[in-house]
Amino acid sequence: MNASHTVENTPEGKVRIKNLELFMGYDPSIDSRDDEAMQEYDNGKVKDIVQRTGKFIQRGSRPKLVIEHEKDGKPTRPEAVGDITSVRYEERNGVAYVVGDVEMPKEALESLLATNAYPRRSAEIWKDNHLSEVALLGRDTPRRPLPD
Repeated sequence: MNASHTVENTPEGKVRIKNLELFMGYDPSIDSRDDEAMQEYDNGKVKDIVQRTGKFIQRGSRPKLVIEHEKDGKPTRPEAVGDITSVRYEERNGVAYVVGDVEMPKEALESLLATNAYPRRSAEIWKDNHLSEVALLGRDTPRRPLPD
């Protein structure tokens, strides 16, 4: 069962997307048993990602919503287009998910997401196991099959 996405206006004039899937852990029904890197992302590790990311958010260091992954070590567009304001752990059919709330200017929502220019997402997780960014992707297929 997918999270129920809702979009609401904030008092600050931004838009909040609630309950957005940001990352999906290892799923034996779709992931290869040979993919050792993905197998690391079991439910325990995904819970740790949520916990560690939550600590960063509590300190005021919010993960960013960005356009595309870096290419050749440089961002395709250097600006962040939104902030991840909270993260939660959810489990669906035994598979772990990081689900969160995102805030962004209304103009960014209308030009980037509502137009379907960037319907896909791909999480960037640091070696210390916290979510640093979520990249919006256009036609590029992300490694994890999150709902568009």
